[in-house]
Amino acid sequence: MKIINNGIAREIDILKHFKIANDEYILYKNNNSISIGLISDGKIVAPTPDKLDVLMKVLSNIISPTPVESINLANGCTMLSEIMEGSLEEVSFQNVNIPEAQLNALLPQTTIVSNNSVDSPSNVEKPKKEQTSDNRMKIYGIIIVVLIFVLLFVLFKNKIFKKGGNTPNTTSTLQATLTLN
Repeated sequence: MKIINNGIAREIDILKHFKIANDEYILYKNNNSISIGLISDGKIVAPTPDKLDVLMKVLSNIISPTPVESINLANGCTMLSEIMEGSLEEVSFQNVNIPEAQLNALLPQTTIVSNNSVDSPSNVEKPKKEQTSDNRMKIYGIIIVVLIFVLLFVLFKNKIFKKGGNTPNTTSTLQATLTLN
C-alpha cells in the first residue's frame, strides 16, 4: 500500500488493520517510525484525543504475543483481514513506540518462491548463510567417509591382499629334524 504525503508517494507496511466501533485504523511502518492513523475519507488522520485511551488499550492487546479476545470485544474492536490496496493521503498520524521483539513479530515475513509449485518447501530459497552452512556439512561428510576408507585400508590391507602361495610350516620342519638325529 502507498501513502501520499506532501505529494510524495511511499510504500508502507501495514502491521495491523482494525476497527473500533465505526472507526477504521491502521498500524503501519513508515520509513523508520511506527504510526497509527484513523482512515477517514481516503485520508489518514491522527486519532482524536478522546478515543486515544481506548485505542492504546486495544493496540497494546493486539500487538502482544498472546492477544486476549475479550479485551477486543469489550472495546468493540474487530480485526480486518482484507488487504488494503491503492493509496491514502497522509494528513496526520500518531507515532507509537513498540518494543523491537514485538515489532519483528508484526512485520510481514517475506520469502522468495520460484515459479514452480508454491506448496513444496524445496522451492523456497534458503538464505545465503544457511546454504553455505549446508555446503560445508556436505564437504565435511565426504572428508569423513574418505578418511574412514583410508583407515580401514591401512588396518586391514594384509587380510584383504594376502600374500599368495602356501609357505611351509617351519616349526614342524624343525621338529622333524630334531627327532631324526
